[in-house]
Amino acid sequence: MFNNIQMVVFDLFGTLIRFGDSHHPFLEVHRWTKEHGQNTEKYNSRSLLTINGDLETLMGKIGVRLPPNVLIQCQENIQKDLDGLTLFDDVLPTLFALKAAGIRLALCSNLAQPYAVVIDRFLHQFDMLKCLSFEVGAVKPEIEIYEWLTLKSGLKPQNTLFVGDTKLADYEGPRTYGFHALHLARDITSTGQTINSLNDVLKAIKV
Repeated sequence: MFNNIQMVVFDLFGTLIRFGDSHHPFLEVHRWTKEHGQNTEKYNSRSLLTINGDLETLMGKIGVRLPPNVLIQCQENIQKDLDGLTLFDDVLPTLFALKAAGIRLALCSNLAQPYAVVIDRFLHQFDMLKCLSFEVGAVKPEIEIYEWLTLKSGLKPQNTLFVGDTKLADYEGPRTYGFHALHLARDITSTGQTINSLNDVLKAIKV
């Protein structure tokens, strides 16, 4: 399907990593700030995903002051989220096959900094270019995050394949920028550029 692919870029959550039960820590903080009359103007998903810092730093930069008990509860809920994460079964076989074929690997994720620890936990075997929103200061599908990938990889967009489960961020946005892309939808039959397994990535680039 695709020729001369030199790098495959994967989304993280929902593509490589499966969520267990979500405890929605940031939603709970948002509710607390509204109930206690704190200014929530800067409290939005983009801010949470583009500020580089631990939870306390993140809240401070947004302008939210949490009492110690609320901060601890949020940290505990984040840890519960992290404890419930697992890799999808097709991840390691696909990544090892790409690595063996000499295909470069990358991550591109809209990610709050406290969740980044999962990368080393699950994917430490791989040398991956990591394009993370809290480090780049941009989120998918903003063009700046795709430009960062091109700049850091040194590859032309047409030599890069993007794979992810969010259609706008991982398929439409990358294609508009010039990448090749596959949309991962695990609950439907693979057809065209929509796939239901990462195994189909290997078929698409003939690995």
